[in-house]
Amino acid sequence: MTRRFTILMLVLYAIAISIGGLALVAATATPARSQTLCGPLPDLLNAFRRKYKEQVIWSGESLSGRYLIIASGDGSWTMIHVGKSGEPACILATEKKNVTDRGT
Repeated sequence: MTRRFTILMLVLYAIAISIGGLALVAATATPARSQTLCGPLPDLLNAFRRKYKEQVIWSGESLSGRYLIIASGDGSWTMIHVGKSGEPACILATEKKNVTDRGT
């Protein structure tokens, strides 16, 4: 291969990676109207307990902190992430209905 051809291939490869990266960012970007609600964990838990009667039904540790799932008897549920080192708790997902799979 000539040096010119090798340089051209490297440039095309870099452009392809850049376009792929932009496509990945565009595919994973959230709309501006989709805001994450964050705050002190006790405040979030109290608000969901009062408004939706949700209580903690599951908690798990990860490298990035702790995850909680709170749910009510009527099927509403919320997933919360609590970061490490005093970071606020953030709501990741919430829904009005759930179905519990008991392995049957």
